Amino acid sequence: MLVSLVLRLPYWNVPFPNWDESCFLVVGQDILRGHLPYEQAWCNKPPLGFFYFAALIALFGKNLAAIRAVHSIYIALSAFIIYLTGRSLHQTVAGLYAALFVIVLATFISAGQSIIMEHVALLPLTAIVYLFVKPPTLQRLVAMGVLVGIATLIRTNLGFVLPGLLLCIVCLARQPVLKIRIKQAFIVGAAALLPVAAMGLLYEFRGEFALFLIAMYKMPFAFVHAEASNLLQSIRRLQIIFYFAMYGHEGWLIFDACLAGAFFTTITKPNKHIIQIRMLVLTLFIFISIVATGAQYSHYLIQLLPFGSLPAGCFMKRILHEPKGRYSILLSIVIGASIAILMGKSIVDANPEEAPLYASAIDNFSAYVKNTNGPTTPDSLPFDRAVYQVADYLNAQQVEGKYIFSVDSPLIYYLTGALLPITEAHPALLSKIYMLRARNGEDYTFDRLIDEIFSKNPVYVVDINGRNSSLEDLIRAKLRESYEKTIVIGWYSIYKRKVQ
Repeated sequence: MLVSLVLRLPYWNVPFPNWDESCFLVVGQDILRGHLPYEQAWCNKPPLGFFYFAALIALFGKNLAAIRAVHSIYIALSAFIIYLTGRSLHQTVAGLYAALFVIVLATFISAGQSIIMEHVALLPLTAIVYLFVKPPTLQRLVAMGVLVGIATLIRTNLGFVLPGLLLCIVCLARQPVLKIRIKQAFIVGAAALLPVAAMGLLYEFRGEFALFLIAMYKMPFAFVHAEASNLLQSIRRLQIIFYFAMYGHEGWLIFDACLAGAFFTTITKPNKHIIQIRMLVLTLFIFISIVATGAQYSHYLIQLLPFGSLPAGCFMKRILHEPKGRYSILLSIVIGASIAILMGKSIVDANPEEAPLYASAIDNFSAYVKNTNGPTTPDSLPFDRAVYQVADYLNAQQVEGKYIFSVDSPLIYYLTGALLPITEAHPALLSKIYMLRARNGEDYTFDRLIDEIFSKNPVYVVDINGRNSSLEDLIRAKLRESYEKTIVIGWYSIYKRKVQ
């Protein structure tokens, strides 16, 4: 816990409003107003994770530093479960390294400094791993299934854990009787449906079951259909992410520590090799789910940590505490890293048009870490401290409970307590017509979106300078008609509705 608190302490109150974190806070805030996710505010994630943010806001209000501090404890709890698992499998030292592996990468992978759904999913995922390596009792099987259902209600792609578990139970278990193995798999599968069914009933009682189906199925499939042009394209993009992640020491840790640790544990501890194979199978299923999403980002790799941290912890124990085999392990690092780098380089060389996208993202974040005074281009604005100054200005205008519209920074809604004029909390969703139609119907258009925004007569509109798109042109046309600019703060221009 101390390690998690210390590592994440510098990020508790730094001014980098992450879009995802901000949207989750906005939806959580709306839950406290009595609404379910997707009723009045939504982001393209399943419903359950938003209740975590609602609980944090209920406890700490608008104190983002306190919320991030408590979240550090949440990550530490996930790491502690991995420690217990590693200790039972490979001794205490291996468990400690596995826990550190979780904390460090969950913090330093891009976007890991804020609170993201991959973090929220860590606790049920690590608990699944803890139960999975224990002898299968009825209580443990039911608990594993329930946890899989909970994880799926946080990130839809984690439903891929279920077929991985069922495969391991039926094909990779020490239980010699096939009938018993099939029965165990059935128990896990049935239990996994319980949390999903409970959430569906909650929406049904509100007369909003259609929204539940949108949140769990229609929205994720719309995203995958639009983003995943083909399987090879997705794999190539993910490989590029691994390549550039090595720039930040993420990719090689996952690649080498997991594979080398699993390989040497399998060779040197035959009694543990079934468990290692099971962990690799589950890792593979999570990897497939990430590839299937189409749009890959490096923070998606956090989902691999509960399964990859155990062989990684064993790897670190061997290389640092056991002289025998140390040179062969070092050789595996060199070979593994070389293969990964050469693979990434060949992909980047073959597809140079994609490389600048990832390199630019890394450069922007590196620039933020070195200098938090603000960005050098509008595209790096999510790390700008000016959004807090904008919120202070709007709070002085007493906008809490009133409609405002922020073109770029949803964190403003959370910091001011103002209302969204539309249901879409994430700015990126506003430009993705396929996501808007998944929520609002196939006949939905950008013109209807603009009409909905301004039909609520937002008192203030916060625009972003220097960024242009057809959607923003429509918004600015409305601003010229009915609004007047009152102040410019950093990269933001604040407009007030004219008195009619």
